[in-house]
Amino acid sequence: MAIRIYFRKIDVIGSENLPKKGAAIYIVNHPSALLDPLVVATLAGRQLHFIAAAEYFGKKIKSWFFQKQFNMIPVYRPKIHTSENVNNDHMFLHCFNTLDNGGVIIIFPEGNSETEKRLRKLKTGVVRMVLGAEKRNGIKVPIFPIGINYTNPHRFQSDVFVSIGKPILLDHRIDPDDKQGVIKQTSIVEEKLKEHIIHIDDEHLETTIQRIEQIFAKQLQQNLGISNKELTRKFTVAKDVINAVEYFESKSPDSTKSIYKIIGKYYKIIEDLPMHGRLLNHINSKRNFSDYLIIIFLFPVFLFGFLVNSIPYYFSSKVFKNKYLKRIKGEDLEHQIRPVFSGSIAFGIGTMFFIVWYILLGIISIVFFPWWWGIIFLFASYWTGYFTLKYLGVLRRVIERSKLKNVTINHPAKMKELILLRGEIIDELKKFSEKYRSKDNKANG
Repeated sequence: MAIRIYFRKIDVIGSENLPKKGAAIYIVNHPSALLDPLVVATLAGRQLHFIAAAEYFGKKIKSWFFQKQFNMIPVYRPKIHTSENVNNDHMFLHCFNTLDNGGVIIIFPEGNSETEKRLRKLKTGVVRMVLGAEKRNGIKVPIFPIGINYTNPHRFQSDVFVSIGKPILLDHRIDPDDKQGVIKQTSIVEEKLKEHIIHIDDEHLETTIQRIEQIFAKQLQQNLGISNKELTRKFTVAKDVINAVEYFESKSPDSTKSIYKIIGKYYKIIEDLPMHGRLLNHINSKRNFSDYLIIIFLFPVFLFGFLVNSIPYYFSSKVFKNKYLKRIKGEDLEHQIRPVFSGSIAFGIGTMFFIVWYILLGIISIVFFPWWWGIIFLFASYWTGYFTLKYLGVLRRVIERSKLKNVTINHPAKMKELILLRGEIIDELKKFSEKYRSKDNKANG
């Protein structure tokens, strides 16, 4: 429930591919530390067993709690445990027993978490585990690729798109001790997982492609007649644009220079205007009177939800900024925290404060009012808090449209030039995407 509050929207395609029963391994990319397993667990609908780095388990009670209550299986990473005489025989044995009993194991085969728009080289553990399970007990374990794609995992009320693939079945003639065979199978698995994420192979193009994705994706989808509900087509178009830009950058760099030049000019104009590039997503959107009706008539519901939930939100934000933000930014070198944990920490602090706050509200309600009134009040507090987030989204949309209208009135010449440049860029991107797809069609034909 908390994870669905943290994210504004969670879109999923391919959920029908996940098995309702039987042994399976889910492999997932790892862009946001602790949020990634929570997102998958929210969608899985089954009890899951998580492989996690042993250094986070601690000892005794903490280790027992992680393993017994959260079904976490410790894996020792050689780069971390260099001075210790450890191996992962126990981890493999635990996984084999879990699979023997028809369980599901989640593995993040990149090894560690990095907030990047790319899939890093996979470790061979997944393939060795699957082949080992068959050699040990004759179990054929399917691998399910799951791609998590965030707009920004470290920002509250951002979006996440999850793509779940069909099962991958390995060549079970290969022995788990055949090093070259395992590496080859791992490469196949890597390519399958890559199909389900927004993967930018060339990091030097990342900023340019992110600009394209953030500013023009919505407009490009509208031009191609893709609705918000057509998640598969939206995802395909986003990947096509990225693949096309990378392909033509490597094969015909001159063809990409013109579009880079237009994009640079486009952003220069935005910098000269009193606006954010995001406002341009509303250029072709019509005024929606239902937004105004929501803002006016449901304001009392918003106000109740805001007043009840603003206190834990304020304190959780305060603690995050004062205690962790400097450490995440690297301003406190002695106690530095990797930026990839930013969203996970913010989520954890917020969840803790809201749980404590709702417990206090429950106690106060039951002490001073009839018990049934207290239950109603708690449910009303939660759901109006959730509504408050949606209300603020509607309010922001109306304000952005109003700002765009004002900028258009006050700077007509620059706005006209900006819209023309935007159209040029979208046309070029559309051509890139079509050329890239026709290239693939010819290769497949």
